[in-house]
Amino acid sequence: MATSLDKTMQKAIEFSRTGNWHEMKRLEDESVDLLELQALRSVQDELVVYTDNGLLRDGRLVLPKSLAIAHEGHQGISRTKALLRSKVWFPGLNDLVENVLKFCLACQSVIDKPSRIEPFKMSDMPSGPWKNLSADFCGPLPSGEYLFVVTDEFTRYPVVEIMKSTSANATIPVLDKVISMFGIPKVVKTDNGSPFNSAAFKEYSENTGFHHRKIAPRWPRANAQAESFNKPMMKAVRAAHVEKKNWKQELYRFLRQYRNTPHPSTGFSPFTLMFGLDTRTKLPQVSKTSIRGMDEIARQQDEYARRKMKLGNRSTT
Repeated sequence: MATSLDKTMQKAIEFSRTGNWHEMKRLEDESVDLLELQALRSVQDELVVYTDNGLLRDGRLVLPKSLAIAHEGHQGISRTKALLRSKVWFPGLNDLVENVLKFCLACQSVIDKPSRIEPFKMSDMPSGPWKNLSADFCGPLPSGEYLFVVTDEFTRYPVVEIMKSTSANATIPVLDKVISMFGIPKVVKTDNGSPFNSAAFKEYSENTGFHHRKIAPRWPRANAQAESFNKPMMKAVRAAHVEKKNWKQELYRFLRQYRNTPHPSTGFSPFTLMFGLDTRTKLPQVSKTSIRGMDEIARQQDEYARRKMKLGNRSTT
């Protein structure tokens, strides 16, 4: 474990055990980072020694800074910070993330230009997972393929399928595959695109047993769930092309990161809300027990986020 080889962390563990943080003044070991040790001392009352060579802060592992960045999938600054904070903590986390992303050439080359701000049409949170879905297409990609995105509006859990056609005959079996894995929803929300506006899709929705809701034409941003996910996903795909990497593998890497990053509205990761447990990531973490009332906590946090967004929209109009 890297912590056991890090002199600064080992000294912090020693001081946390003994309480002798005042001995910092006499340290002359050049391999100990005094600034990092000072940052750890500033939160000494929140530190707990975990096993023989680890520290915890608020149930999160404290890591040496040299270990730390969760930028796989090219998520932005705020989501990279959120993923790290959900698993670990270390001094200077914010500055390190910002510095690393500032010098990520792939990210810098595919940053979207600012566009005219339009208000999101925010709908109430569904009563539970996999009841209300949003479905949308992204593309075409340079390969000529499309990404069919199905997002659960409660958990924000995305399912992405790679398709060669957006016809109704191609879309229906793929959506049926997704529904066969997770169950029949109450509502599937789409735009008015040709595959969703067809008689075949209408018949499929009626036979399967879900209500097909089409959003207002000429206002794709009304589908806020899809909009908030599609942009970073397409950024990851474009970054893969810039770095000359396998874009499908990079897409799957992005999905792993996204599904395990706490969502800014609910405070929980899509995976945790969807399945009620934490999945393993490459970041080290301490095993956590399930949170009672997680759905209700998520609902309250989502309501707070929506109120805050409404106030922000009013201030820009």
